[in-house]
Amino acid sequence: MLKVEGLEFSFVRGTPLWQEIEFSLAPGEVATLVGPSGTGKTTLLRCLAGLESPQAGHVHVSPGAGIGFVFQDPSLFPFLSVQQNIELSMPNRLSKSERAIRLQELLSLLHIETLAQRLPSEISGGQQQRVALARALAYSPEILLMDEPFSNLDASLRQELSRDLMRIFHRLKITALIVTHELSEAFAISDKIGVMIDGRLRRFDTVLAVIEKPQSMDVANYLNLGHWLQVRMEIDLADEKKIFRTPIGDLQIPQEFPSPKGSGQLLVRPENISFCQRDVLKYESKKCSTEPYLEYKFTATLKSQVYTGGGWRLSLQTGDFHWPPVFSPNRVATPAELWTVVWSPRQLEYFPRTSHA
Repeated sequence: MLKVEGLEFSFVRGTPLWQEIEFSLAPGEVATLVGPSGTGKTTLLRCLAGLESPQAGHVHVSPGAGIGFVFQDPSLFPFLSVQQNIELSMPNRLSKSERAIRLQELLSLLHIETLAQRLPSEISGGQQQRVALARALAYSPEILLMDEPFSNLDASLRQELSRDLMRIFHRLKITALIVTHELSEAFAISDKIGVMIDGRLRRFDTVLAVIEKPQSMDVANYLNLGHWLQVRMEIDLADEKKIFRTPIGDLQIPQEFPSPKGSGQLLVRPENISFCQRDVLKYESKKCSTEPYLEYKFTATLKSQVYTGGGWRLSLQTGDFHWPPVFSPNRVATPAELWTVVWSPRQLEYFPRTSHA
């Protein structure tokens, strides 16, 4: 168990790097911390590990729980073999036979059995990171902290190590907190995700909860959940219907929707968009649920198409509004034609202009 309450840290007295950090992880839960560079994610890990001292707050762990730390740089001892680097972190209480058993378990778990006698200079960056992870696990920690462990690896290696991490965490029932800048990586390996922005932990919850309810424009922007459509609510005096005035047309909205004052923005998510050429009467809707959806149709121009591997990313535009990218398995032959965009959100996600918290 890991519980953080009211944590605050300052490099310069009176200027907090971050403050009011609060979250908890149950035994065996895996969480990632994401956010812009300079928000103090690594410093938070160092405080949790006891390498830095916060100015306020408390960190609670289960009694007797060990904490392991995997740094961004593997930092292996260059003059020691892989085996010796791992054995260096084993508890002194282990007998010679127990150390040998633990070593073989870790080598097998990390798929580095054939590297045991090699020096760090004789193995790849991905293999070095596996050795660093094995070294951190050698002490059998209940909590593992990892600071951007895959940042120096290429995409294929990151995916491979991410899959192995999930397998290892679940097998060993380790509570883990990982700092990363790769959002796809964070979504893939986490039970929970925390978003740090401007010295605050803006959101910390399950991955699904954070994606479905970012609760602020800052979080939605950082997670790249969609594009923003400027709106202003008005009441149609003729039939007393609520309407959002937007640069691309009026949107009639449900009567039960709150009546915000002033202007704001709607979050337009790519997963709620389908499209077709204007002369096609039927389009393939992305609706997969029996829940009622709102539905709005717009005319759009295809501005560009880029091959991304396995399909094409299309950029559609209505007036000055750029729709979130949509994907097609085939290249569009006539990009200048007009298209129909169908926006079918489950609900309208409205944020006032001052929404930051």
